[in-house]
Amino acid sequence: HVIEEFKELDIKQQKFASLRVKLQLDSKRPDSNGSMGGEESILRKEDGKKRKFKSVRRLFAEIPHLLMDMKPCLLMSPLAVSQYLHPELYEFDTVIFDEASQIKTQDAVSSILRAKQSIIVGDKKQLPPTTFFEASESDEDYDSFVGDDEEDSGVLDTYESVLEEASLIFPSPTLRWHYRSRYEQLIMFSNSELYDNALITFPSHTQNYPNTGVEFVYVQNGIYDKGKSRKNLIEAEKVADLIFEHFTNFPNRSLGVVTCSQSQQQCIEDVLEKRRDQNRIYERFFDESKEESFFIKNIETVQGDERDTIFFSIGYGPSTLHGPVPMMFGPINRLGGERRLNVAITRAKENVKPLVNSNTLPFFVTPVIAFPAPKISPFS
Repeated sequence: HVIEEFKELDIKQQKFASLRVKLQLDSKRPDSNGSMGGEESILRKEDGKKRKFKSVRRLFAEIPHLLMDMKPCLLMSPLAVSQYLHPELYEFDTVIFDEASQIKTQDAVSSILRAKQSIIVGDKKQLPPTTFFEASESDEDYDSFVGDDEEDSGVLDTYESVLEEASLIFPSPTLRWHYRSRYEQLIMFSNSELYDNALITFPSHTQNYPNTGVEFVYVQNGIYDKGKSRKNLIEAEKVADLIFEHFTNFPNRSLGVVTCSQSQQQCIEDVLEKRRDQNRIYERFFDESKEESFFIKNIETVQGDERDTIFFSIGYGPSTLHGPVPMMFGPINRLGGERRLNVAITRAKENVKPLVNSNTLPFFVTPVIAFPAPKISPFS
């Protein structure tokens, strides 16, 4: 009874909070007959134009008070802040950096200068700002770089983030409660290997049920096309099978696919596009406008996303049938690879399914590593 009462009061509190915010914003509505009249007329005039529009920066420079009254909270990237907001006309009470581990210090400075205080939020165990895929656009899967450390030392530049720099100077409280994972299995590996078991999780009342927690999917005869397309077509076909099975069996669960490389991401997208052309009955599941829509992303771009179910397409494996599996896993092999692995395997709320190309993978590993190994092994 007490729990139900708490849930009911919590829902009511959220509704009341929303109404209070709306009421407060409405009380700040600009008065067209007051001091905002000039700025409002500028905006109305610009809105009525058919051509010769002012640039966004110029328009914002002419209506700073009106803009802040209409939109007291702006959601912008650090680059957009410096691009559109004149530093002498805009000052914020607070600037909040989310996913700050991915923001370079030099990119954050312009936003910090425009605020009275800064709140920097992030996880140093997740992705730093990198240029892994940018620097190796044609060879993003790392294989072609093995063999010459000095020449290839610039392939992955890990820059110090504003999160790391700020944590050296300012107090850094830690958020310990972990809410995303509905099954402890989903966060158990990262909690043990990266967070020293400091995260407080919520035990699930069910364990080892199908389509919950962590489930490995064996891809029979998966071949990684090393040195050529750098794709695993058989695994991509398996991912496509799983996607449509998911839409059939769990239509109300959100779904995402994470890959280790851009090549494997593109391969899955190509396979999926062909399947969709052949069968259009699943099109509603690909609606990008809905909340928590389906996605296919690589490790470098998936941080911050979450879905009920995640398929993790590793892609790498033997280059010949029954051949050895070199210990090459793209960006996961590189220094800081544990951060990428952490991001990849913690996107799921209910179920993550890593796809592997051999049920005896750990026993056929060829130790070929030309760069500093990550702090944790994929086979821990």
